[in-house]
Amino acid sequence: MLSACESTVPADTTASHTISYTADILGKIETGADVSETEPFTITLNLPSKWTTGELTTEKEGYPPYTVLFDENGENSGSIQFCTYVPDKEFSSNENYHQYVFNQLMLGSFVNWGVDYTPVKEGNDFCNAVCTIMTDKHDGSDIQYEQGILAYNDTLGVYTNICFNTEIPDEIHKTIAESIVFTECN
Repeated sequence: MLSACESTVPADTTASHTISYTADILGKIETGADVSETEPFTITLNLPSKWTTGELTTEKEGYPPYTVLFDENGENSGSIQFCTYVPDKEFSSNENYHQYVFNQLMLGSFVNWGVDYTPVKEGNDFCNAVCTIMTDKHDGSDIQYEQGILAYNDTLGVYTNICFNTEIPDEIHKTIAESIVFTECN
């Protein structure tokens, strides 16, 4: 029964990628919870097999580190960011806990990551979800929608947000979200 719920994307159409957040990178972060207690960690995820990730960047002062995703043609297809938060064990069983974790992303009036938030993989201390990102410039132009992924890990107190600026099939979107794993570096 469980296998019927899993994605049906063939394994040879995706490839594993790992992004490492070292102590040096964590020391440059000025957003989110106090990162002085955040241990170095990695995020591993499966992307379409011919996609690549760019270098991890901390260039934008005051913004979390991010890396760009490139499709099979070398075109910018999205980005992956990470941020820290303070896990709340008493509130973590609440059905709206994700709004607490992703509050900076879900409460924006210009950009909101809370549209169609749908968990695809959950455990006692983590949740990976697909979502739609709504952008409203409040200038009379059309509201824009993009595919996104949100994933958090209470053990590490970190989350990632992935924005795709190119449309990908729903099965691939879900497969990427399901594949995300946070691992503490030793």
